Amino acid sequence: MNAAQLGLESQSIRDIAQNIRAQKFTCTEAVQFYLARINRLNSSIRALSLVNGDQALQRASEYSREIAAGTSRGRLHGVCFTAKDSTDVEGLPTRHGSTHGEIQKSPRNSTIVQRLLDEGAICVGKGNMAEYGKSYYTDNPVFGRTSSPFDLTRTPGGSSGGDAAALASNFASFAVVSDSGGSVRVPANFSGLFGLYPSRGILSDGGMSSPPHAISCLFRRNGFLARHLSDLELLLSVTSGADAADPYSISPPPWAVDMQFAKKRFLYYSAMNGVESDPQIAAELRSTVKKLEAQGYVGEERCPSEFSSCFEIFIILAAQASLMLEDLLAQESGHPRNLSSEGPTIQNLRQRIATELPALTPQSVLRCWAKVDQLRFSAQKLWDKYDFVLAPVTATLPPAHGTAKYKVGSQELWSQQVFQFASCVNVLGFPAVAFPTGLSVEKLPLGLQIIGPQFSEYAMIRALRGLGYTSCLSPSQSS
Repeated sequence: MNAAQLGLESQSIRDIAQNIRAQKFTCTEAVQFYLARINRLNSSIRALSLVNGDQALQRASEYSREIAAGTSRGRLHGVCFTAKDSTDVEGLPTRHGSTHGEIQKSPRNSTIVQRLLDEGAICVGKGNMAEYGKSYYTDNPVFGRTSSPFDLTRTPGGSSGGDAAALASNFASFAVVSDSGGSVRVPANFSGLFGLYPSRGILSDGGMSSPPHAISCLFRRNGFLARHLSDLELLLSVTSGADAADPYSISPPPWAVDMQFAKKRFLYYSAMNGVESDPQIAAELRSTVKKLEAQGYVGEERCPSEFSSCFEIFIILAAQASLMLEDLLAQESGHPRNLSSEGPTIQNLRQRIATELPALTPQSVLRCWAKVDQLRFSAQKLWDKYDFVLAPVTATLPPAHGTAKYKVGSQELWSQQVFQFASCVNVLGFPAVAFPTGLSVEKLPLGLQIIGPQFSEYAMIRALRGLGYTSCLSPSQSS
């Protein structure tokens, strides 16, 4: 029986690895299944900017022989994944969705990729991403625009939209991505997937050809996109832990795996800074609140002031200051950015920064930097009373390509307003899990995010399992 006949599309990572060990199908059959889907669908959605087919088949053949001989490399033996364009995989290009500073062949694997490979995982390709990772759309001058497999006229989100579209199309079992302002959770939300933005340091940034700079270190984390909730647990256990190559890496405390939400109280909100989320998203939130209350939780509808106070800080630091710093670093490295060759998304960002924001000053940067820590210390007190916060990931359903202003109810919103539900979490630094809840009237994915205290990843996953949110949404469900 081959992988397709066995129903590989519906299996969790643990199921796939177990079936490979039981020789119900081979690693080679699994890779062939994914490559066949990639060959059939990637040209229309443009999810993968590079298909690693030959190397994947070579590894699969070797891994199949090992299983036949009674040996296994680890918990992910034969399980396939994609890696974001900015994630280093040895021998493959690392482009960051840009022609500037492009690495044709990465000299090494990043730590997180190496840990996956050590457990027997197989990389089948690199996911397309927004140029420099600075957009909630996935489009760039190198590989072009990625479309949602739910609706080709719409975006799967960004900046990790290529991996999200690939995973939603079942090109692999999971994806290694990163999140600086929602880049894991927004594509997960728009693509019917689970997305993890973890506690700082537990997923290493070691081994990267372009390690996070001073500002991105505040907000950026490696994370995962997954088709099944249980996959996040397994991936965390496989990859988390201190790394000598990353000075900020840490091992989760021993109690983190067994952490329970014992207070039985949570906050929830569907509006922030006067921005109301789409009525269908708000309805999903209310439905989830009722499920929690049926389990004995007490919900309080309130957007904490610390969350709503992140809006301006994120724009100044993550957009304005970060872009200026990256331009400076590129100049100093001897590979200055050619602004005329940048795509329209970055050109528009530069134009808006120049015309809509005050000139950046040392005082404005330092003031924002100090405010980040003030808000983080203040928000930490929330966990004295509440277990977690439940909120939308964005204010809108997956938008059409090229949307500049978002119409939500009677509101017309800019992207910063729509996506502040995601970016505030990066400013506060809390871990979060995006999860799918159902399909909209338009047959588009709907979902929410759960936000918790440091090292509460397993507790959040456990809470979602209790609510029955365990599997991804499929484009076939929307047809």
